[in-house]
Amino acid sequence: MKKAVFTKIFCCLMWLGLEAHAQSPIKLAPLPLLEPCEQLNSGEASEQAVKPLLEKLRDKDAAVRAKAAEQLANGCHKAAVEPLMAVLRDEAPPVRVAAIKSLGQLSDRETLSDLSITVMDEDLGVKLALIQALCSFRSSVARNTVLNSIANPGGVEIKEETDARIRGVAILTLNELADVTHSHKAIFFAVSFTQSRHAAIRKVGEETMLALRDTRNAGTELIATLKSNKNPDMRRQAAYWLGKLAIERARDALNTAATLDANAAVKQAATTALSQLNAPSK
Repeated sequence: MKKAVFTKIFCCLMWLGLEAHAQSPIKLAPLPLLEPCEQLNSGEASEQAVKPLLEKLRDKDAAVRAKAAEQLANGCHKAAVEPLMAVLRDEAPPVRVAAIKSLGQLSDRETLSDLSITVMDEDLGVKLALIQALCSFRSSVARNTVLNSIANPGGVEIKEETDARIRGVAILTLNELADVTHSHKAIFFAVSFTQSRHAAIRKVGEETMLALRDTRNAGTELIATLKSNKNPDMRRQAAYWLGKLAIERARDALNTAATLDANAAVKQAATTALSQLNAPSK
């Protein structure tokens, strides 16, 4: 009896926590990567190890199912993969979140197509878990899903602040990866948010760009854009943000652009950025 009461209380707390999360602004910060399995264990012993948790995945209580889904990542068992993929359709968001994170840790590439479909899920917790899980895969395909199916507006006008914040988190997380393949494009998605006709979206874009200053890749990518991109408007934007973010190591590139760039607007932006670097800190 006491166990049943405790389980119900735990479940309610999970739902209340999710509701509170949905009502509060999503923090614009990179998500920590999950520790992926180097390899998956298979065989009869592995199947027996996960059997008790698989039974709990069918429990009527969402809190029990969520806990089981979370624990199925332990031990890196191949037998956990297929049941977790089925749980991606669970009616309870906390269960789907736990399943996504566990699949991210198991890192079986056969699950990528199912995880990619989950980008259509409207739950905020699920979207954040998906960014974290897919970025944790050592796979260009997985990270490309984060870039082009979550961060990228795809030509659609962003009107909702929450939508922009989810995209901002994806952009920031991609710029923390050791693999820089997706960093450049992600940064300029954030730049496009700063040009929205909606004030709330512009604000999120500005906050995202400011947060990029402390990521692994953003400064390097902006400097590379200023130095070698053929599009003068992108060079101008790069110069503007290098100054705005006070990227000191961009000084040489900004000096070169201020004197040698063929485009007058880029020269002006680089000159302004240099003045920002030279301004006394407040």
